Amino acid sequence: MASPSPASTSRPSPTSIGACRRLRATGQTLFNAAVPGLGAVVGTNVCGALYDHLHANGMYLVAAGICAVGVSGLVLLLPEVGAPLVNNGRR
Repeated sequence: MASPSPASTSRPSPTSIGACRRLRATGQTLFNAAVPGLGAVVGTNVCGALYDHLHANGMYLVAAGICAVGVSGLVLLLPEVGAPLVNNGRR
């Protein structure tokens, strides 16, 4: 039995490449439409439950703690983000 030539197996056909590009744009559109909506649903439910149990002051304290954890995570994981803000005596 003869093996297939490398040229015929290594490259997808041009029509499938075009279809992938069209579907990629569709996937990005669906993702961008769904994620903010899901975030709003989850955030509303979580904050509503916190408000019921802890009232307004407790809800905002928990939200501030979550924000502090997020900011400190960014500072620790992305140290080069703050680098342009520091001049170090150079121009």
